[in-house]
Amino acid sequence: MFETSANKRKHPTYRRGKEPYSLGRLQPNRNLTPEQVAELMLKRPELRLADGPGNLQLAQLLTAIPEDEHLQELFQLITRTQVGQTIICDDPYLGAYPPKGSIIYPSDFLGLATMPTGDPTGLIISQLTGNVLFIGRTKSAKTSLLMVLLSYPQLLKSARIVVFAKKRELRDLSTKPELRDLIITFKLEELVLCYFQPPTGVPETAWNNEITKLIAQCYGRYSAQRLMGDKVRELMAKHPDGVYPTLRQLAGVIDAFKPHFGGREAAYKDSIEWCLKDLLNSTGSIWDYSYSDFLEQLYSQAGLCIVEAEAVAPEHLTFIAVYFMRWIYFKRLYTSEVAS
Repeated sequence: MFETSANKRKHPTYRRGKEPYSLGRLQPNRNLTPEQVAELMLKRPELRLADGPGNLQLAQLLTAIPEDEHLQELFQLITRTQVGQTIICDDPYLGAYPPKGSIIYPSDFLGLATMPTGDPTGLIISQLTGNVLFIGRTKSAKTSLLMVLLSYPQLLKSARIVVFAKKRELRDLSTKPELRDLIITFKLEELVLCYFQPPTGVPETAWNNEITKLIAQCYGRYSAQRLMGDKVRELMAKHPDGVYPTLRQLAGVIDAFKPHFGGREAAYKDSIEWCLKDLLNSTGSIWDYSYSDFLEQLYSQAGLCIVEAEAVAPEHLTFIAVYFMRWIYFKRLYTSEVAS
């Protein structure tokens, strides 16, 4: 190797915080003290030395007989091996995984991946009523992980799963014979939604308040919420039974409202009207229905529903997804329906 100023420079030994032990001390013919052995076992979880029962016994013996050269050599060899495996793994959470074989998996466990310890990790179907977040950088296999999860027939048979996708990969799941009858796919423009129609059993007043807040929250138009709420109540006050106003009619009523020029209400009107018009222009006619049992039928049976929306802006797709979630939440809330 050519001599350079870089490789002539002495590299400092790795030291973890202000702890007295450094990996540079792992050298032949240098014994570890009982304190250093205890630190390696108890304060360096990323080395995972405590996973092996033999390591625990070896550390116990070495603590009692630190002058034994054979114990010293064997323990340092094991420690060096673990240091190398830690470097290769390059996982900042390596020390947080449970010891291998310590987890008891329930019968409805779905294994999605394997931890560095060799044990599987995944989800439990009975606990999926909570929130599950897949987060990662672009091209970090989030979609691939989701496809693994959605390829389990026992999951699709136990719950209605609605996926709003901007990619077409998920439709490939329907090519699997065991999943073919459990998957339906829609283009966004094929949806049939009546925004003002409450779920069965939900009072209209409660639903009116919810759908007013929904637009304000999804688009950050909190100041315009009162104006929009007034127009929603106007539309809903005299509608015939079984026939509800449409979202396009709400946009028309707000457009017809003539506030004083330059006032706050004029700014509120422009703000919320622009959001509604952009939503309608981006999603076509899916909101132009005065009655629809689309969601009632969709949530009446288990399986996977894929809604493909490749060209829709993220804020509009978020609004539609939140609308689907709030719809089923209110239905279960007022009908005491148990989430499947």
